[in-house]
Amino acid sequence: MRSIYVADLETGKISQIGIGRSPSWSPSGEWIAYISYIEGSERHQDSNYYAGRYYAINDFQVSLMSPTGTHARILMGFHSDVDPT
Repeated sequence: MRSIYVADLETGKISQIGIGRSPSWSPSGEWIAYISYIEGSERHQDSNYYAGRYYAINDFQVSLMSPTGTHARILMGFHSDVDPT
């Protein structure tokens, strides 16, 4: 798993705001779009163990969150046999 960080350029403070990959800021700066894993279920034979949770290999979701890491919401889920990042 990968983490998403933001840096405050005035203070130099770096904060982890979420877990995901390929973050991209919206043009307005109001949202960050990113890719994360969909939490696995019993139907998935292959899984990765991370921080006490199982995640299905190749099942992802596109999500949005605010720059503070709050107000996260899932836009869509998808399955890919190639790394989407």
